[in-house]
Amino acid sequence: MRITSVQQNNYKPQFKNNSRHILDNRGKLLYRTTTYFFREDFNWQKFIKMLGEKYKDAPKVNMICHACSSGEEPFSLVMGIENLLGNLSQKFFPIEARDIDAKNIEMAKKSGFEGVYGGQLLEIKRNTNHNVAKYFDVRRSSKYDSIVSFNLNPKNTLRDKVNFEQADIFKDVETMPKSNTVLFFRNVWPYLSVFERDKLAKKLYNNFDESSLVVVGSFDYASDIHWILTDNGFVETDVDYVYSKPLKS
Repeated sequence: MRITSVQQNNYKPQFKNNSRHILDNRGKLLYRTTTYFFREDFNWQKFIKMLGEKYKDAPKVNMICHACSSGEEPFSLVMGIENLLGNLSQKFFPIEARDIDAKNIEMAKKSGFEGVYGGQLLEIKRNTNHNVAKYFDVRRSSKYDSIVSFNLNPKNTLRDKVNFEQADIFKDVETMPKSNTVLFFRNVWPYLSVFERDKLAKKLYNNFDESSLVVVGSFDYASDIHWILTDNGFVETDVDYVYSKPLKS
């Protein structure tokens, strides 16, 4: 198995919004947070349509978003699911959004989003059928006059569908529901050690049944996450970056 260190990766995401360096008490880098709405490494519409089909008969789906940062990814899930699944979307809410860093959770609970680039706003429009006003109060940013950017303040119609909580995924995975759980843990695996990646993959495989999903990101492939998950028994689904246990024959 080939492991590529995170320092060697040249991943440069667009439309950065919340970007912070998270350090431990000795000043060692734990991970960097870089996040934005409808991150373009993922086919959101194809994924959500798969959720609608896979869980059409499930009364409740447990949506868990770890390493949620300041909230763009769970908020993207809410908007995308409501737009594509309509009346069937309520079974997916609330989304449980968790992060190991307390400051990220504090930001997600209390803050709006400043300096959101126009391209990001267009992605929100595209994924909400141009119904941005349902989810945000939007104002032109005064801080970024040289760039077309906006301040977005989430409305309760968005906030009420996400629960934010500080949590460590290694402890949290042991109490996650076994069935009908969708775990987002994206673009953070390279910050785990080789031992931690394998340990977490094993925990996920042992805890989940065939009805649950694990969703990773493009940056995670710097840590050979595909091989780590498949070596531990997962199979990739028809949607890139989405894994499950193989169905029993």
